[in-house]
Formats: sequence, C-alpha cells, structure tokens
Amino acid sequence: MTVLLDPSDVTARLTPAIAIEGVRDALRAAARGELAAPARTVVGVGDGALVFTIGAAPYGYGFRVYDRFGSTSVDDQLVALWSRDGRLTAVAHGPELGRRRTGAIGAIAIDALRPPGPLTVGIVGAGQQAWHQIWALRALRQIHEVRIFRRNAAARAEWLERFRRLVDHVAEAETAEDAAVEVDVVILATPSTQPVVDPSAVPKDALVSSLGPKDIGASELPALLVDRARMIVTDAPAQLGPSSVATDRALTPLWSLIEDPPRRREGSVFLSAGLGGTEVAVLARALDARAG
Repeated sequence: MTVLLDPSDVTARLTPAIAIEGVRDALRAAARGELAAPARTVVGVGDGALVFTIGAAPYGYGFRVYDRFGSTSVDDQLVALWSRDGRLTAVAHGPELGRRRTGAIGAIAIDALRPPGPLTVGIVGAGQQAWHQIWALRALRQIHEVRIFRRNAAARAEWLERFRRLVDHVAEAETAEDAAVEVDVVILATPSTQPVVDPSAVPKDALVSSLGPKDIGASELPALLVDRARMIVTDAPAQLGPSSVATDRALTPLWSLIEDPPRRREGSVFLSAGLGGTEVAVLARALDARAG
C-alpha cells in the first residue's frame, strides 16, 4: 500500500538525524557508483514548466517535481518513491522534505570541511533555507554562535527569533560583512545574482557554503572567494554546468569526503546544487521512521 505523507507527517517524522542519514545513504551509493542522478530536467508545459530531479539507488528510485508557473518558489513540491521491485511505496508533498534534505546536505558538507569542534556561523540571507542548515547542523556539531543578516530589518528581526529556537547564542548583524567577520562558516542563502558580501570580510580559513545562484555573471558568491579557495566541493557535479562560477576549477564531489575527510579542511567553498536521489533517499528514511 502506498503511504501518503503530508507536511505534518514529514515535520513530525523527519528529524535532523533521519534527514542526515537519508542524504548519507545517497552519498554512499554515489561513492560506490550505485546512484544514478542526472541533472534536473525542465519540461515546458504551456506558459510554465515542471522541474524534475530523478534518482535511483539500491534503496529505491523516484523523483521530485515542482512547478515554474510564474513563481520562483519550489515549496509546493511532490516526491515519489518506488521500491526496487516496482511498487510505489510513498508520496510526500509540501515544502518540508525538500528544505530538510537541503539542510542535511549542507550540514554534512560543513562537518566534512571544518576541523572538529564548536562552530561560529555567519548567515547572509536569513530565511527558510538558512534556518534548515542550522536545524540539521545541530545534529553534527556544537554551534557556539550564529550571526544573521537579512537586508529587510523587519524580516531580520523575525528570523532572529526563529533562530533562537535552535541555538542559544544568536546575534543580529547590521551588514553582510558583520555576519562574516571572524566566523568558521559563512552560509550564503539568497536569490541574488550579484555578490552579497565583500570577500575581504570573509576569513581566509572559513568555509563558504553557497545555496543561491552560482553562475558566471549571476552569482551570490564573489569570484574572489572561488579563486582563493583551497578546494571546491559540490554535492551535484552534474548539476553545475559550464556556466558555473567554478567552471575553471576542479570539483570535488561531496560523496568522496564522507568516509575520508580532507586532512586540511580550511578555506574551502561548498556549492550546494541539489543532488538528485537525495530527496528519494530521505523519503525512504522518513518512511522507515513512520513504520517504526
């Protein structure tokens, strides 16, 4: 029987630990060569489009789909999971599975690319995506402090309170540069197609994690941060095309670092691109949790 998970089911069942294990399932499958995860596919439909991310691995196969009909939001989405014997086992809808899966990807990357110990995190673009990064990261690391910046002061104040439900020490930053000074990790989570922070404010040994646009000429990420990075890591190399800001750099797939983290973990850049199959893996884990 097919299980339908609505947003309240996902919220109740999908903890940070479960989301992280689901993403790790997909990354480990990729490391073994057992994950098929092509770049997302955009299918034109009338005046809009449907966007599919597809994945297949030993835990099952399926897809995520969201629309582009006059909106840039991907919150209204559907994820479907089939077992390897061809049974449709679960369907989830709503925003939470995607947000939590993206948070888990970022948390795994941060854990792999920063030396052990508590973290101070600066956020530029405080919102749902950034919040879920911290939501997941708490399961892997102690967080000493989070500093948040968002251009709209009223929205910044609202998100300040939301972050305080996750972390004891949360500080408001008046500028993006204030959020980035003397931190271990800088998370960029904006829709901006222009650089959002002065690279001189970002410590050279900090990890920079970019969730927003990252194409040449249309990137939230300053080019200097890419140029000076010791390592450029992404969860989805197939998703980053020739227009990527890192097109001239070697890309290290995140799955290669899961069992063998780099000896030197300072000064890297992580490009979060949405590895296909992670949504399906997280849904499989959520289904297991529901059954339990």
